[in-house]
Amino acid sequence: MERDMAEQVRAVIRSYWDSLASKSKQKLADLYASDAIVFMADTRRSEPARLMIERRNREFFDTQGSAGAQLGEIEVHVPGPDVAIASYSYHFRAIRVRGNNRVQIDMPLTRATQVFRREAGGELRLVHEHLSAAKNPTITMLGPET
Repeated sequence: MERDMAEQVRAVIRSYWDSLASKSKQKLADLYASDAIVFMADTRRSEPARLMIERRNREFFDTQGSAGAQLGEIEVHVPGPDVAIASYSYHFRAIRVRGNNRVQIDMPLTRATQVFRREAGGELRLVHEHLSAAKNPTITMLGPET
């Protein structure tokens, strides 16, 4: 059962990054519990997941922005029947729109810790997420949004 849960968590994590890359705000939102809290690599404090999703919508989904990641090995710990903790490294790349300009962001040394809870309907939802970077990103100006 623990192995099944670990594989389910890995599938949800892949869906998470696919949702971000495909600019699917609804799919991304569906992965979070209503009370989820996140610590993003580019923010200084925690916030409700719903606020982070709105910011990602403005930065990536509604613009010429984009985001994606190459994932490292996903380690999953299952401390109970309805809880799992995943940690993994990833290489994050994004293009954000700031004002009228596009900015490329490269973060090769990043790490994720995500806590999942099985909901009453059987779905795994993120309840806590902490994304961090070992060093500041490389930022390249790409010019105006077209």
